[in-house]
Amino acid sequence: MFQRVALVAVAIGAGVGLPAMAAAQPAAPLPQAAPSAAVTPAAAKAPVAVTVRIDNGVESVDAHSRSVYRITVRNDSDVDYPAALIAQMLPASLQAGDADPAPTRRNDSTIGDVHTNELQWVRHLPARGEVTIEVQGAVGAANDKRVLTTTACVLPDGKTRPMICDSDSDDMSVGGFPFGWTALGVALAGLAGGVVLMRRRRLWQRPATLA
Repeated sequence: MFQRVALVAVAIGAGVGLPAMAAAQPAAPLPQAAPSAAVTPAAAKAPVAVTVRIDNGVESVDAHSRSVYRITVRNDSDVDYPAALIAQMLPASLQAGDADPAPTRRNDSTIGDVHTNELQWVRHLPARGEVTIEVQGAVGAANDKRVLTTTACVLPDGKTRPMICDSDSDDMSVGGFPFGWTALGVALAGLAGGVVLMRRRRLWQRPATLA
């Protein structure tokens, strides 16, 4: 990963998916409460100390390769979140494979010309604890920008702000072959090796003939 971007969304519209929220512009500041307004216990709480990090441990990826992404959500507060919503947004050039744990939900969305595949998990995020998720990613053909970016976000209480996000961006090379061709090449190479080995064994086992 050669670039890391941390985001905090300041507004969440009802019924808007995470990809749309991540792409939305920050909303105008909320108006200040009147001096006489009562301060609720929720407003009196300290800021949420929840962080999210997504990383695949590399700085560049090849087209038609595989990459494993680790999402780590940490809660450094004393607040327990029984149903934190965690999501990963994958671009069209990155397809999600197996995940541990399995996602609670998968969504496909299109914003303009951008197609995004979204994975969602609802997980218990304990106070002073963390949640780790691993996702197998299949890299497709290189895009025009030669950069592969995927973003992970978390809503600690599952529905209200702040939405905390982090992105992993890697250089993307054009090299590599589609997975099907790679598997076929390996199979053919193994088959050819087996034929040669069998022929050699037969030659070695052939009885000597008298002159």
